[in-house]
Amino acid sequence: TIPIREWPVSWNVRNSIKFKLDLRIQRRQGPELFGFKLMDNWGVNLMWHIESGKPYTPGGLAATQFTTPNSARTPYRNWINLRANKDFPIGKIRLTTLLEINNLLNRRNVRAVNSETGDTIGLGRDRDINPAAYQVGRSVMFGLGFEW
Repeated sequence: TIPIREWPVSWNVRNSIKFKLDLRIQRRQGPELFGFKLMDNWGVNLMWHIESGKPYTPGGLAATQFTTPNSARTPYRNWINLRANKDFPIGKIRLTTLLEINNLLNRRNVRAVNSETGDTIGLGRDRDINPAAYQVGRSVMFGLGFEW
C-alpha cells in the first residue's frame, strides 16, 4: 500500500506577517514648528515582511531513496521596503518625486541551501558565496511624475 501523505510544495511559505505604516501629509496640512510651516504634500510608506523559510528536500550521505520530499526548511526571511513621495503643484501641473527602496536594511535572505548540509550554498567564506543563494540586496529607485 502507498501511504497517503501531504508534502509541502517547494514554494510554500507556511507563515507570513506584514506590518505596514503609511503616513500622508496633505497640502496645507503640514505641522508648524516655532511658527514656521514645515513641509507638506508628501507621504511615506513602510512595509516590513517576515516569512517562514521555504521547504527543500534534504540529501547527503545519510539520505536514502525514502527521504521525505520537502521535509526541511530554509531560514526565515525578513525585509523592509520604503516608498516616499513629495508633490509639487506648479500651476495646473503636479510634479511628483518618488523614492523607492526595497530591502532597506540590505538583509541577506537565504533563497537556496545545500541539500546535503543545510547550509547556505557556498563554503562560508565570502569568496565562495553564490549570489543566487540569496534574495536581491538593497535596490534604490528614483522617479518623477507629471499630472495635468
